[in-house]
Amino acid sequence: MRCRDVRKTVQRDSSSANSAADQKRWQADTYKPQVTSPSRMYPGISTERIMRAVDQQKRITQQLDDLRTQQKQRAALLSGTCLKLTAGVCFSVGILAIVLFALSLFQPDILVQLLALSSDTIALLVAVSDGVGVALSLIPSNSWLLAGSALAVVLLMGMWLRLMRYPREM
Repeated sequence: MRCRDVRKTVQRDSSSANSAADQKRWQADTYKPQVTSPSRMYPGISTERIMRAVDQQKRITQQLDDLRTQQKQRAALLSGTCLKLTAGVCFSVGILAIVLFALSLFQPDILVQLLALSSDTIALLVAVSDGVGVALSLIPSNSWLLAGSALAVVLLMGMWLRLMRYPREM
């Protein structure tokens, strides 16, 4: 046999052996579950970046907890203040009504003098209410503009109430 023939035979045998080995490797790779390490999946993410992201998430969570606490404190303060203000106004109006009723029964002369002093203020309030009544009578009752503006007011009020609701625990 010549040298050339021997080389071809060796190459043929090695290529068939290589192809058999390749086929076995392919079968083994095919039936093995593919497991890739996280560093191969995300090669650009370092441990330092992960730690920074975790720290940032912790800071954001702490800020949200602080904001929730502040909102609860403000809501408690506002509800207490509004309750006290409403009680004060109701009490004052009740006392005023009782005093005026008592004056009308026991001292009508003093009541007449008080009404004479406050006649300008009462006249102003009556004039303002008449002016508002006249202005509202100019708007037709079937106006689309009025209906649209009323709808806008209702929607804005609903949005405001939704935004100002008491925060829920999650």
